[in-house]
Amino acid sequence: MSAAFWALRKAPLHALSATELEAFRQAMAGWLGDADPEIRAAALERLCMATFRGADRPGAAAQRAAIGFLLAALDRESVAHPDLVGFFLDQLRWHGDEDPFRAPLLAWLAALTPADAGLAARIEGAMLLVDRGRHSPDDLLALLDHASDHVRACAAHALAEALDPDDFLPLLPRLREREVLRPGILGPFWGAWAPGPEDLPFDAADWMLGVIAERRGPEPAGLPFNGLDFHLHELAGESTAAVARLIGLGEWATALLTATESEDPVPGMAPLLQRLGAHPDPAIAGPAQAQLALAYRVIHAAADPARLRALPGRFATAEAFFLRQGDAAQGRDALVLYPRAEHFEAAEAWALIDAALPPALRGAEAEPPGRGSHGEFHRYAAGPLVILRGDAARQRWQRLVLIGRGLQGRWHPAG
Repeated sequence: MSAAFWALRKAPLHALSATELEAFRQAMAGWLGDADPEIRAAALERLCMATFRGADRPGAAAQRAAIGFLLAALDRESVAHPDLVGFFLDQLRWHGDEDPFRAPLLAWLAALTPADAGLAARIEGAMLLVDRGRHSPDDLLALLDHASDHVRACAAHALAEALDPDDFLPLLPRLREREVLRPGILGPFWGAWAPGPEDLPFDAADWMLGVIAERRGPEPAGLPFNGLDFHLHELAGESTAAVARLIGLGEWATALLTATESEDPVPGMAPLLQRLGAHPDPAIAGPAQAQLALAYRVIHAAADPARLRALPGRFATAEAFFLRQGDAAQGRDALVLYPRAEHFEAAEAWALIDAALPPALRGAEAEPPGRGSHGEFHRYAAGPLVILRGDAARQRWQRLVLIGRGLQGRWHPAG
């Protein structure tokens, strides 16, 4: 990866003048032809932000020039890198539905010649979203029966944005019935609606669990918006009853997401994580076992010691757990430290951090620490992360997590 690109990508778009923003767009467009697809995708994302969300909101003429420049760059570079079209369609989930962008985007999309049905559906979905606000709810409801799950999801998302506030709850039973018969629309609809508890006469998590229990099959893979399973796991991350029910339904992947949503221990969740940790699929068992070590101070009996094990006696004042995160090629090591006493005081915590991950190895802090009521997050120049969890106000820590990002082959916390 190019350090020059990632440095350019960090430019604060909100602080750039119109002249600086234009220079940024010119420079970023040069990376659309990079050999690395990750850089191409990241460059296009920044170019879209600089085009559609310019902080100073220039006049219509400047905006038309900006979208013209972006589309011309896409036409030029997508000849050699056709994946740019797909990357751009992804971006149109969030951009382009305002004037003066809408008309040139719709014309550009209509002129595309898709190579297969999948790309054709993505183009149709993008056109729906760019032209959102101009379709009636009845038209969008009809599209919920489209042959393409992608188009159905885009229509459901656009439908939520087209409804009047009083129309949501009366329509919900009809959408629920359709979701049960053919999943894939309620999640995109719910994400655009985003109701709070005060907006609903029922408990959202219980309602979603009921839908999942009745639906005829799983949600389609690769939806352009979050599915119902995703919204459930965010709502029910502290509900052992929801996780137990998901396990009972055989919804193991959603049960795992829900059981691992909270970064802190949830009373009663450890036994459920033990069940998930015994699952025959490593994609279920591994994260559940890691969560037990990360938040519950437990090593699962089925854990592979090459990836997860206790390090007895490593530190006099701390109980240590070693984790290997990721696959063989991209794996990185992590260390979790729990206090043998009630908590770590600040000085003791940092002495342990320095002993386990020396300052010379991690480098200077790359940015100011992130702070919340339950912890601190430190990011270092060499790549590693240090997370302190506990009472941030009093600087008393219940857990230290050291993640050796960027230190593969250079840091060996297991000894």
